[in-house]
Order: sequence, then structure tokens, then C-alpha cells
Amino acid sequence: MSFKLKLAAALAALAGSCAAGGPYPAGHPIGSAATPPPTPPATSATVAPTVLDTPPPSLFAIRGVTGDARIAYLRAAYFNFPRNRGVKRYYDHGSVRYWHHGGKFRNFERRLPRGGDYFEYDMYTRRSPEEPRGTRRIVVNLKRQHNGKYPTWYTTDHYNSFHVIH
Repeated sequence: MSFKLKLAAALAALAGSCAAGGPYPAGHPIGSAATPPPTPPATSATVAPTVLDTPPPSLFAIRGVTGDARIAYLRAAYFNFPRNRGVKRYYDHGSVRYWHHGGKFRNFERRLPRGGDYFEYDMYTRRSPEEPRGTRRIVVNLKRQHNGKYPTWYTTDHYNSFHVIH
């Protein structure tokens, strides 16, 4: 099976399993005290939305998580979550060119739960290893699984804040 077919199948499986939930609310910043808004009471005058009132669901808008973070997770899963200890490596995987993956994330700031075996993966690929990596990463806890998936977070600001993927 080609990479594109495997990726499409993995995306479909991931989309279908998102309703299962996880140890943290998806898309929710770690450490935030925000609570969901209360549900208003139903009244007899409530009108059900029509098909035209409801936007079509997007595969990448599921549970408020960005599509790029989900694709980065699937890319890491496709390559069996590589773990490069010590030397940081860049690989040319054909269409996935110069992707840094598998560096150890130490969680010094303790923004993620303690006791994890964390590895970082770039969200984007580059055309050459000389290009800057940017600030967007996913961090995967390879120590434990929940519902068949590793607990995963993404950051868009180089580890200052994290959002749950699953």
C-alpha cells in the first residue's frame, strides 16, 4: 500500500476514533482552569437546526485540534515513532523531506504530566536541513497508551504552551 493510501486510511481511522476521548480534553491548554459553558435549558420553543444551518464537518476541525498537528502525529506513527537519542538527525523520506524527528523532550518546565517518556517531532518538513525548524512541534509520551494512542500535545510557540491532541 502506498504512503498516501496508508495516510488516508490512518486519517479516517483517527477521525472515527476521536469521539472516544482521552485523559485530557482535546484542544484544551494544559493547566488552564477554563470550564465549558453551561448548557442552556431546553424549551418547547427550541427549533432544531436544518441542514443548511449546520456547517459540514471538517476532518481537521474535529474536537478543535489543528489538522497540521494530526498530520504530524500520523507521520510520526507511520515511521514507528523514531527515537533519536543524542545526535539530532534529519531524514529525507522522499515526499517527507528533511523532517527532524525523535529528539528527547525533557519537560524541564513541567508543563506536561510528570513521569512521561517524551519525544518531539516537527509539525512541518523543510526543503533543506539548513532551513530553520520553526516553533511548531508535537510532543508524544511514548511511555503509555490510552485507547490505542499515545498521549500527544502540540505547541505553536516552542513549548510555552501545549494543547492536547489525544
